[in-house]
Amino acid sequence: GPRLTYSVDAPDALAQERIPAMMLLTLVENALKHGVGPAVEGGCIRVSAERQRDALLLKVADSGRGMEVRHGHGTGLANIRHRLLMMYGTKAVLLLRAAEPRGVVASVLLPLR
Repeated sequence: GPRLTYSVDAPDALAQERIPAMMLLTLVENALKHGVGPAVEGGCIRVSAERQRDALLLKVADSGRGMEVRHGHGTGLANIRHRLLMMYGTKAVLLLRAAEPRGVVASVLLPLR
């Protein structure tokens, strides 16, 4: 409805890159559940992909209520971190940071094969 807007920005050149199953879905779900959903006015979720040298940078950003201290340690994020470690070792990383003026940006950096 009118409480949610979204955008997806991914170059065609990256469309064939493989990423771990359900990873982006989990990040978008978190943005909805913890960010946009609780905000009375709703918000926007932006999903993007870009190449950075020999890596793929994926971002899920929301304009929701932002992070609290306890956020960032839930089961979904723990599962993503564990899967990234098992698949890529230390070559992949999941980072969370506050967005400006509010919200959260979840970034995943994956090595390109």
